[in-house]
Formats: sequence, structure tokens, C-alpha cells
Amino acid sequence: MARIFTGYLLMFFDLNINGFDLLPDFLGYIFIVLGAGELEHKSDKFSTGKSWATVMTIYSLISIWMNMMQFNIFFVEIAATIASIYVTYCVVSGIGDIEENEGINMDAKSLRSLWQVEAIMRIICVGLGFFSFSDMEVIIIIVSLGEFIVYIMFLVALSKAKNIYNSASKSDVSEHVDMED
Repeated sequence: MARIFTGYLLMFFDLNINGFDLLPDFLGYIFIVLGAGELEHKSDKFSTGKSWATVMTIYSLISIWMNMMQFNIFFVEIAATIASIYVTYCVVSGIGDIEENEGINMDAKSLRSLWQVEAIMRIICVGLGFFSFSDMEVIIIIVSLGEFIVYIMFLVALSKAKNIYNSASKSDVSEHVDMED
């Protein structure tokens, strides 16, 4: 689960120098693909998330070229946003499955709530971003700020879930070793 968290953390940081993204989203998606691959035996949601994160890795690579060419298509951006939201849905649902199947309380309910709020805000930002009304800019800034705050809250909740999962996994391993002795 640490790789999944790292992936979301990398996507959070948007470091640009002269229009060049130093931490492009495809790096984050690669970590999510790897992390979901490690957990796909725990829930089929991770397997689905891994597939969609692979698609988003490819899209993110292509979007670097699209941005350099200043080539944006509204429907492609909307589709990419929905796919990205779906990847996170799969991760959050997979965490919920682990919580239910293994009895590890990782607060999946909070993660799901934060995912829902962030998803709505992201769709609003992307949708409004294609309109060029000066009045919309203020709304976009306010919603973007809200999305930023909710994303930080999501990262904190995901970090807690990761730590709880890692602690439970370590105690399972030590219990298994003690049984063998």
C-alpha cells in the first residue's frame, strides 16, 4: 500500500519549471500500478484499478506531448478526469474490501467520503475550466482551493490506512513466525 500512497503523493506535487513538469502524473500512476499489483490478490478492485492506472499512465505520457503542442480536447480531458476518479474509486473500494475481509479498520468510510467530495470538485473544475467567462475564474479558484484541501485530507487518510495496514501485516507475519517456533 506504500506504493499506492507514493503514487498519489507524486501526483499531488505539480512542480513546473518553464512549463516542464518535473513530477509528471505518469510517475504517480506507475507507483499506483505497482502498488495495486501487490494488493490485487486481496481484492479484485485493485486488479481493476491497476488496469485503469495503466491506461492513465499511457494517457499521462501522451498528455505531455499534447500540452507541449497546446492541444486540449474537452472530451478527452473529461474522459481522463473520469478515468482518474475511477482509479481512486478502485483503490478506496479495495481498501474497503481488505477492511471487511481481514477485519482491519483502515477507516475506508472516511476515504470514500473524501474521494466523493474530491471527485465532484475535480469534475466541476475541469468542466468550468473550458469556459472563458471572467466570473467563472473566481468560482474555479474557490473550487480548486477546496479540492486542494480535500486532496490533502485524502492523502492524510490514505497514509493512516497504509500505516494501519502495514502494522497489521507485520503483526500477521510475526504471529505466523511465532506459530512455527
